[in-house]
Amino acid sequence: MNTITFPVVYYTLIYWIVGLYPDFGRFMNFLVIGLSCIIAGQSLGLLTSTVGGSISISVVLTPTLLIFFLLFGGFYAKLENISPAVSWIKFISFLSYGFEASVINQFDIPGLVFNCTPITSENIVCPLSGEQIAQQVLGNASTPGVLRVPNAALSSPYGSGLGIWGNVACLWVMVFVLRAGAYVALRRITKLRV
Repeated sequence: MNTITFPVVYYTLIYWIVGLYPDFGRFMNFLVIGLSCIIAGQSLGLLTSTVGGSISISVVLTPTLLIFFLLFGGFYAKLENISPAVSWIKFISFLSYGFEASVINQFDIPGLVFNCTPITSENIVCPLSGEQIAQQVLGNASTPGVLRVPNAALSSPYGSGLGIWGNVACLWVMVFVLRAGAYVALRRITKLRV
């Protein structure tokens, strides 16, 4: 129960205090995305706990994986700037899917415009639309010059092109795969001890 209750309270406070887009549907999307990320993270913890075999190994393994997921998930570097040798990590990072879904949820809104004051005059256009911000943050996986598709909730021209619900679906596939892996590892451990 605490897996759902405390995050819902936290996300509810954060969403409205930070001043994210004031729309109840977008807020509910935010809750679903956040809870999906939490459950995927718990699933990773279950897997590393069972595969590690001991607490000391799991305590080292889990943060190491999370750091890689953070570094290569699109938070700190644009994905096109990451070496192809390690760019595949974004596909196994639950944080990458949650980040992309959250950015699309907040910025892919028709008519959303941000006013800005350019510090320099180098290629900065003001005002910026939400679509332009999403393209800058996630990159554009569509044809150049195409900013939107008719239904951004199903498909998106940003990042992987999965849209909000495609990214959430990937998170839930990861949940089931990670938990199945944890179950298999746990069965293996109990067979060895019997």
